[in-house]
Amino acid sequence: MSDRSAALAWLAGTAMTVLATLVVLATGLRLPSAERPVPLVFAPGTSAVEAIGRLAALDGRLIATGGFENVVVAQFARDVGYGALRKAGVWLALEPLAFGGCLDLRASPEPTPLSRRDETT
Repeated sequence: MSDRSAALAWLAGTAMTVLATLVVLATGLRLPSAERPVPLVFAPGTSAVEAIGRLAALDGRLIATGGFENVVVAQFARDVGYGALRKAGVWLALEPLAFGGCLDLRASPEPTPLSRRDETT
């Protein structure tokens, strides 16, 4: 393989990786809707205390802290827009099932098929 072919193959692989990452992020982003838990990622360097304070300023309720200090799981009584989130320093609002599958979502309105099956046994 020539140097040019190797460089093109590397460039194509890198481009596909970046594209796949963007697709995953795009499908995992969402606006916080009322009464649904949502992981919020604040700017790097934001302390947990600061993130919780900013969450309180948005009238949000803390559900859990994340694996990093700048990540919290929140719940809001009303829908919150990106403008308000940006002003509070939130960089990302994520889909909890895509990025936090270990979240406890027992308040889910519909039981899963497995839980329905367990109820009948």
